[in-house]
Formats: sequence, structure tokens, C-alpha cells
Amino acid sequence: MKAFFKLVVAFVFFTNIFPHQLSAQCTLSPLPYYEDFQSITNNNQLPLCWASNSLGTTCLTYTNGTKYAAFYHSPAAVSYFYSKQIQLIPGYTYSVSIWYNTGNSGGLNWTDLSLLKGLNQNPAGLIPIVSTNGPASSSAYTALSGTFTVSSFGMNYIAVRATGSPTGAAQYLYWDDLQVSIPCSLNPVNMNIISTGTTLCVGQQSVLITAYGASQYLWNNGSTSSAIVVSPVVSTLYSVIGSNAITNCTTTASQMITVNPSPIVSVFVSGSNTICLGESITITAAGASSYLWANGSTGATIVLTPTVTQFFNVTGSNSFSCTNIASQNIVVAPCLGLSDHALFEASIKVYPSPFEDLMFINTGTNEEKLIVVFDVIGRKLISFASEDETVKCQTESLKPGIYYLKISSLEKVYYQKVVKE
Repeated sequence: MKAFFKLVVAFVFFTNIFPHQLSAQCTLSPLPYYEDFQSITNNNQLPLCWASNSLGTTCLTYTNGTKYAAFYHSPAAVSYFYSKQIQLIPGYTYSVSIWYNTGNSGGLNWTDLSLLKGLNQNPAGLIPIVSTNGPASSSAYTALSGTFTVSSFGMNYIAVRATGSPTGAAQYLYWDDLQVSIPCSLNPVNMNIISTGTTLCVGQQSVLITAYGASQYLWNNGSTSSAIVVSPVVSTLYSVIGSNAITNCTTTASQMITVNPSPIVSVFVSGSNTICLGESITITAAGASSYLWANGSTGATIVLTPTVTQFFNVTGSNSFSCTNIASQNIVVAPCLGLSDHALFEASIKVYPSPFEDLMFINTGTNEEKLIVVFDVIGRKLISFASEDETVKCQTESLKPGIYYLKISSLEKVYYQKVVKE
């Protein structure tokens, strides 16, 4: 807001009082737009690309003190200042304001002061935005402000209009600081956030979180996409700042993703995991609140009579409905020539332990042997036959972890847990 100065004015009349014609320099002005006349260097000079219907007579500008514009009361007239072209877009609520001062509160020379908008720098087709709704009279600078919208994309002009009369004590209507903006309070960013879930089990799931309603996004994990896929290992609050590229207004939304623990499931047998064909074995699971075995059983303990060597898997669930899997290998031996079987086991050496990309297996015999490597859930990953006493097993395809090695020769079968690092 400008300070008021009482002025003794020597008028400079311009011979060209017609509206300023647009030039190549008159580009569209983005918002916010602000004009305080600081660019003018002479009295009765307009800012670049502005216009007036009576510059130098009833429409004046001044450079003494703080620069500003004014209307003069004589002759009686309806006078206009026109801003340069401003780029406006439908769908937004704009605010426009000026500050005005007539030097006293009793002069009624100024029967109207209005802000209008239009598509040209002339009175034709001007649409009112706000007015004093009666005489403009104030001894101190007073704000005149209003809001408006546009129905189509393109350039618009703001007109400052005053209706003056020679009769009255207020000869001048001073005004300054035209501002056109898009207030965030009137144009909030209506952003929302959704996710494919709000609860996860640690290490087992991901969730998609999507924000919409803004034109730009910044998540607290650094992502600038509208959607992120996350797999937190602890409960985490994900927040996003959404902004509108036109208004520069922002808003924030957040989504808490709760991470629940998965059970640590184990499975074991009492005694040896090797039985003779036709015998039964008891397998027990622990670490969860409920269980589902591969054969459909749901208890913590099952009794099996397997006919072949195999892995038995169990899925354990906890109170959060999170799950985990454990396996137990059961070796079924024909139990013929057990002494020979014991000698076969004793002769086998597997090295190094743990291994990397190569594992050696020494069986102490040149009999044909079948070498099989399983993962912990019983999937066959490597299988080949060999008659060599020392067998070289290539393991580049295996990831680091725990595996089971099966060596079978005639009626003898040997199992060993092995580890790749």
C-alpha cells in the first residue's frame, strides 16, 4: 500500500490519448501479476503494454515520491486504465485488488470506482468484478478487491474505471498496486490417496499407494511419481505433497502401512528322519498358531507312513494371518542290508562346507550313483548320474542358502544338508 502524498500537479497533456497498441513485447503475463508503476520514468507514462482512454487528462501517472496512478475530476468523465494482457485459465477463482485514496472522506466527486475484466483494452464487453457501490471517498489508502472466474482460456485485461465530476472537494482519486492472483484459499488442491492395502506381513508382500488430484507429487521417500510400490519391513507412514503447477498451491496426504510379523515356523521329528519302508513317523510343527500341511492336515502334529523319500511342508499362520513355510525331509529306506547302508553313509564325504560354485562328493565307490540337490521346500534343482568315485557338482545356478543333497546307489540312499555361501 502506498503512502498518500498531497500533490501540486502540473499537467502534461499527450496528443496521443488513444489506447496503447500491442507490440511484440506484449507477451502474456503469468500469475501472480503485480503492477506498482515502478517501471515508469516520467509523469503520465504507462507501464509497458498498458493503455488508457484519456492519458494526460483525466488519467494520470506520477513519478514523484512513490510512483502511482490517479484519476482527475475534470472534465466530468468515465475514465479507464487497462492492464497489459494476462493469461487466465478456466476452472480457477482469481483475486484482483487495488489500493485507492481520495485525500478526504467527504468529497463525493467520485461516484464510482470499479475493477472489470475484458478481452480488449476498450470499454466494449467489460464485465464488472467489484466496485465501491457508491462514491469512492477515503482519506487513507483503502483496498478494493474482488474475485472472478473466466469461461475460456486466453488473454484478458483488467480495467480500472472511475466516474468523476468537477463538483466536490476530492479532485484526485489516487490508486496503486494492482494485483491479480490465484489464492490457494480459493483454489485448494483436492488431492486424495488410496492404497491396495494398509496391512502387510513382513518380507512377504508389497502395496501400491496412489495419489491423484494434483499435477505434481513429491513423496517422503523421494519419488515424484503419482504412485509408489513399497515393501516396508516396519510400520511406516508414507506422505506425499501434491502441487498444482498453475497455482503453485500444495496440499499433503498420508497413508500408514502397518507391518505385522510373520511366524518363525519350525518342523522336527523325534529321533531319526530315516525310517524303513512301511513304518510310520511323527512330525511336529511349532512357532505358529495354526498349521496347514501339504496333505491337508491342520494339526501341529501329523503321523505319516510314506512310501518314498520326500519333503513334507507345513504352512504356519499367526494371529495377524501372516504365514511362513517349513519343511522336513523323511528318508524311506528298504531296510535290506542295513550294514551295507551304514557303510555306504560312512564312506561319503561332501566338501567344501559351505561351498560356493562347486561342490565335490566322494562316495568311495565306482558304482553308478544318482546325485540330486533339493531346496528346502523339496523342489529338485540339480540331478545327474555318475560312476566316478569323486563327483564334481556345478552349483553356479544356486543362490546362497540351505539345500539337501540326495545320493542313491542301488538300494542305498544318503541325505545330507549342505549350505552355499
